[in-house]
Amino acid sequence: MSPVLPHTITDHVSRRTALAGVGTVAAVAAVTPALRRPLDPSWNADVSPSGMNMPTGDLAGWNQVIAEDFDVDFPRGAFVTDQQGALLPSCAAHQTYARRLCAYPEGWKTQNGDGIYSPDRTISTNDSLLDFYLHTDGGLNRAVSAALFPLRPGGADNARTFGRWSWRMRASGVTGAGWGCVSLLWPENSQDWPGSGEADWPEGDISGLVSGWNHPRSPVPAQTLIPGNGALWADWHTYTIEWRQDSLSYFVDGVRTFATSIAVPSTPMRWLTQSGPNDGSLASSTSAHLQIDWVVSYDPA
Repeated sequence: MSPVLPHTITDHVSRRTALAGVGTVAAVAAVTPALRRPLDPSWNADVSPSGMNMPTGDLAGWNQVIAEDFDVDFPRGAFVTDQQGALLPSCAAHQTYARRLCAYPEGWKTQNGDGIYSPDRTISTNDSLLDFYLHTDGGLNRAVSAALFPLRPGGADNARTFGRWSWRMRASGVTGAGWGCVSLLWPENSQDWPGSGEADWPEGDISGLVSGWNHPRSPVPAQTLIPGNGALWADWHTYTIEWRQDSLSYFVDGVRTFATSIAVPSTPMRWLTQSGPNDGSLASSTSAHLQIDWVVSYDPA
């Protein structure tokens, strides 16, 4: 059975500024300290493309349930989905990734209708990296991008109540402003939104500085800006969301940048990364690559 996708994902981005613009993120950086990379014995650029190996095994208080390293190479065109987001048996990547990954289907509109999701035109894996090639397709005359989430063992949806997610990501080859990305916890049942709350980390224009947004569940209406501590989208960083029954914490490279215990989401949420044009000002000549080295997920022990 194919995982059920959040059909109202475009609603969540249109109710505010969709993906935070460069100016907003720059304002955050002005009041936050410069990022300091913690010393990490696993840092080894000869081992992992991002310089840090994928964590394996359980953590104190957490059982690892997903460890996706994108370890088999496929070119663009190999990832083709049905209208539920499952990889088609006829596509090249099906045998390897059908029970590991799920993507938003071809033709679904991105935020504000400024582009479409097109997994076969944008998604590839190479050298243990997942790559979204964000560009304007000449044949379609539309901005194309991708949204994707890993599946649990056996091909099950990754939506759960409470958990810990870490992933290593960067933007590469960005030729100008206008492309955005958000990695987020989004309700398994889209009809629960906005009352369910959500966790957007990071979220913004990938030509600039990192920030995000914490959205509490109802009836608390206010969203809170999550500072990125001066991190740039262009650099490799490890992002983490730690969701407990009584708290939500956000980390970049092991440094907690924001935590809250107010109106924490309490219904099943799915982790995913989505990309697309940030607003109507995107130039057709502008392109970018959004890359993820690995994604790991944990359930409470």
